[in-house]
Amino acid sequence: MGRLIGDGMYLVIADIVVAPAYQRKGIGSRIINMLIGYVDMELPDGRRASELIAER
Repeated sequence: MGRLIGDGMYLVIADIVVAPAYQRKGIGSRIINMLIGYVDMELPDGRRASELIAER
């Protein structure tokens, strides 16, 4: 599961969750790449930035 939050000008990847049984199979990376692709399509150039805050 991945979740974006935003106000129409800026979007932030708020959550990425992969069930333990499915971790280490590239699913989290695929979710991130899909969200980044969506952000690239929805936001104009110059309004994109990436930040990652992680917790184990």
